[in-house]
Amino acid sequence: MLNITMYGEEMWRLFLVLEHEEMDEDAFTEMEQEFYTVINKADDEYFNLSNQLEKLLESYFVKIHTDLFEVVEN
Repeated sequence: MLNITMYGEEMWRLFLVLEHEEMDEDAFTEMEQEFYTVINKADDEYFNLSNQLEKLLESYFVKIHTDLFEVVEN
């Protein structure tokens, strides 16, 4: 199962480095390549989920919406 800590934290760390750290062009290019590699890995994991993610999101939204609203059946 795709986990936010698996790729999300690494993407965020690399993004912050790219945005805020001073580095020469070669180091920047290397870091940028690493950033896009992590994004590609996360994309691959997402596509491997097929419709599992859709089912998880659907059940989550059904649960939170029934928790937020009183469901009245006639």
